[in-house]
Amino acid sequence: MLNSPNYPLTNAQKRIWNTEKILPNTGLSAPLFSLKLEPKRGSIDYSLLINAINILAERNPILHTRVFGEDEPRQYFRESSDISLKVVDGSKIDVDSYLLEESKKIMTLGNLELIQFQIIQINENECVILFRIHHIICDGYTAELIAKEIMDIYVELLRGEVSPGINSSYIDFINSELEYVNSDSFVRDREFWLQEFENYTYDNQDILYGKRSESTVGKRKSFTITPEMYDGIRKFCKENEITMFTMLFSAFHLYLHKVTSNNDQVIGTYYANRSNASEQGMFGMFVSTVPFRMLIKDGQDVLSFIKAVYEKKSAIAAHQKYPYNLLVNEVRQNTKRKEPLFRVAMNFQRSPLFENEIFEYELDLVFGGHEENELLIRAQHSKAKKSLKMDFDYRIDLFSDDEVTLIFSHISNLIKQIIKDPHQLIDELDFISSEENDKLLIDFNDTTAEYPKDQPIHALFEEQADRTPEAVAVVFEAVQLTYG
Repeated sequence: MLNSPNYPLTNAQKRIWNTEKILPNTGLSAPLFSLKLEPKRGSIDYSLLINAINILAERNPILHTRVFGEDEPRQYFRESSDISLKVVDGSKIDVDSYLLEESKKIMTLGNLELIQFQIIQINENECVILFRIHHIICDGYTAELIAKEIMDIYVELLRGEVSPGINSSYIDFINSELEYVNSDSFVRDREFWLQEFENYTYDNQDILYGKRSESTVGKRKSFTITPEMYDGIRKFCKENEITMFTMLFSAFHLYLHKVTSNNDQVIGTYYANRSNASEQGMFGMFVSTVPFRMLIKDGQDVLSFIKAVYEKKSAIAAHQKYPYNLLVNEVRQNTKRKEPLFRVAMNFQRSPLFENEIFEYELDLVFGGHEENELLIRAQHSKAKKSLKMDFDYRIDLFSDDEVTLIFSHISNLIKQIIKDPHQLIDELDFISSEENDKLLIDFNDTTAEYPKDQPIHALFEEQADRTPEAVAVVFEAVQLTYG
């Protein structure tokens, strides 16, 4: 370390550093990714696959990052190209159970290796590559780049033509961020975000019943949008020139508005924060956390709100580089409050982002049993499969399994209404289905009970008063009368 150049952490890395300090032993700082591979033809050459992972490690020094220091942490990149790689015989285990056990394991910044690989050899035509990588050196896009490079190197090895494959260095991004904080762009971005949260109050944070949670213990519940609804969403987005993310994000905003009756909602989301071509292929932690605030106007129609979300999304993209941690600190100073700017979030992923001539593949983030947000919706869109999957990661002391199912049902009902009539007023939207409405109005109000019909009502009342004289019989505002 003494002979190695060292560098400050970027603001994105500092968020991960703080997360590990605030929420230790949760696994939130070191996600586990699962890369399932099936060859389009032939079988898997496992010796080449192992070699491909080792070459990946040699090419990318950031995978050997070490972080040191407490108050002002810094980082350096070790010269060693050794990688933690374990081979597991998948034919003798239940793979799903094995993934569940692996998801519970913890990696911290104290680990010597901040990336650990496993190859689960199921058979000659199927395998799973697991890699746990510390968030301080990796975001979701980097995980996709790792998957892509492993498969690309495998193809090169198969042909006997391995290219140098030198990637851009994360050091370039560190230096560009140091320049950014002293630039006019930084000043403009800061002004944009402070204006976004001018006159901000925290009264919009009660998502359901005003409950709060200190525990991050959570579960994941997954839903798949029906083919009919998928086609409807895709057609609606094309006709109105918006993205699928905009549609889903708008529906989530409108759901929270309906549940809380608040016109001012903030939902967290995430931007790639890769601003040039070299950064597109660079390993590292770049992603920006974004508090997406939307105001619903009185008398506003649905389509105008969705268009406003689309315009806000584009405006934020131009200012996404401003560090979330700096914004939070400034808003807290102005409001004298310490709550987070948002408690629920939505992330949108398109897959696959790339093709490989040898493999069919599926990359997924394995749920690790904890959730940083109170509720996170991960929408995964596959154009190739024409499918839309929604993972609900939620804290279990805030939501039950049935409540999460109901939330998905309500958001789905809103989407159906939006597609059917986007020009209706937001006030006219109703997320409760006709079946649920009948249950609320009829089934829950079915209070018919047997009683002695040969006695007058006043006599029955007198009998009840004798049995329970201290029980409350009548309530009017602050006044209560017992049977006695």
